[in-house]
Amino acid sequence: MKTGVKVSLWLVGIVILVLVVIIGPEYEFVTTYPAACWSDDGKQIIYLENKELSQPLKLAVVNRASRTLKSATYLVIMDADGKKKKEVGKVPDLTNEQKDLMKGGRLPKNELEEMNNIIDEFYLKNLSKNEIIRLKKGWLVLNEKNPKDDRVLVTASTEVGIEIFKIIYKDKIEKKILKTSISKSYLFIPFWWKV
Repeated sequence: MKTGVKVSLWLVGIVILVLVVIIGPEYEFVTTYPAACWSDDGKQIIYLENKELSQPLKLAVVNRASRTLKSATYLVIMDADGKKKKEVGKVPDLTNEQKDLMKGGRLPKNELEEMNNIIDEFYLKNLSKNEIIRLKKGWLVLNEKNPKDDRVLVTASTEVGIEIFKIIYKDKIEKKILKTSISKSYLFIPFWWKV
């Protein structure tokens, strides 16, 4: 009798767990690195770190759509060996309402110009003009030569779109320094997922 009850409880627990995973909420925490460049002295790497907390939409079969709950981009500086990372600050960004208006082409031009001015002031306060130019090119350029030696900072993408920043010296990979990470959770948002 007791074993029958235990087996029944285990089966009910497994069914509930399966239903929660299939039907219940799912959360995703993604860290990406959209741009990177060398500092003027060639000793450090300046990069942008984007953190996004989203909830994938279960019924989106064709496109893997998701609803962004929180997102933020940080300006970070680290040594070329990947150590001594220092978060300089949070890059100013549009609010979620402004982003929605911008997607629909309804964001007033003066609001967009005002935000661009705020972002430019943030960069000017923390970086040199050359570093700003190189960081903005980092969104488009796949590799950048160090201003002081032959090392090259490379952005590589795999088939699944994971970006990796690595340093190449004399045609050999010296160090992989940044890699996109994706974490998933069901039912709740873990407290250590900080945006």
